[in-house]
Amino acid sequence: MSRQLVQKMWEQHVFDSVLLEEDMSEYHVPFDRITGKTQTEARLRDAVAKFERVSLTGVPGCGKTSVARYSLEPAPARIAPIWVPVAYKDEGVTTSPKAFAQYLVDVISADAAAAQRIPKKDREAILAHATSDINLPTVARRNAGGLKLMRWLIEADVARDVTRTIEGGKLPRSEQEIFGLADGVLGAIRAYNLNPVLVMDDTDRFVGRGNPDRVIPAFFGEVLRAVVERLHAGIVVAAHPLYLERKDYRRLSSGLIEQHIRIPKIPHLDGLAAILTARVRFASTRRTANDAFAEGALEELFDIYSGLNEKSIRAVLATAHAALARAQEALAPAISADHVKAGADDALLT
Repeated sequence: MSRQLVQKMWEQHVFDSVLLEEDMSEYHVPFDRITGKTQTEARLRDAVAKFERVSLTGVPGCGKTSVARYSLEPAPARIAPIWVPVAYKDEGVTTSPKAFAQYLVDVISADAAAAQRIPKKDREAILAHATSDINLPTVARRNAGGLKLMRWLIEADVARDVTRTIEGGKLPRSEQEIFGLADGVLGAIRAYNLNPVLVMDDTDRFVGRGNPDRVIPAFFGEVLRAVVERLHAGIVVAAHPLYLERKDYRRLSSGLIEQHIRIPKIPHLDGLAAILTARVRFASTRRTANDAFAEGALEELFDIYSGLNEKSIRAVLATAHAALARAQEALAPAISADHVKAGADDALLT
């Protein structure tokens, strides 16, 4: 334990519960490792490799996006993940097949344009895995990570051919024409022996915003079914546990979703320590959670997690961050159990 470690952890915001998307795969501790069962990351990779349609189920903050990022970055062989955020877009995107197809084309178009702007030396570095150091400064890490997400897109001439497909021909206007263009774009990707997989890892957020009674059946019924029937692509979506209580979701997802993967809870203290160690090492690669937390503090944090109705890793990290703030304010050499208890109050968990 050292005052210097606490200071550095505070400066680096190591327990920040909201990571850059490009950092998620670097800091994720696989549930397969924590639980000793190949039911999460390995299962997702296997399903995606088989081009199956998958849902990841869990409460917000439980690790769905981190699981997806970790499992698909780098992507399994011959898989081209396409990240399609939808939850905070115009409701038309989530309720209208035509609007979704147009949005999909726009997302791929933007990614292809960005890929073509990558300087040759950076392209070569990405393909050579030359930017894998997680201790890069934030800006460099963001740039490296952002490019890595499009690794499959910068190989060969995929981005060029995707752009040509989008720009060629007449401007589509009908739903049939827009779906035809979307499938043509995916076809340009498949031409390189790549299987496109649409990853919508935020579709669990339909709960608590807008009109879920309209959006949930529209998205998992009309939109997703149109995608399955009219586009040749794999699918990964996120589901809130509350969806499973809805008869309309169970009916609409039956036969549409082929693999339902539940995100497990952290089963023991060692699992939580491993997750926190991955964050501590951002400040010091040789230190662990046991170096950062005083005796009894990790146990206190695990008890808080175990008492949550919704097992959210994000909530635990928010508590750890608040506890770190307390330790920093007190100029303490480590985070104590009392800091954790106060942090839980600060994070509104108690």
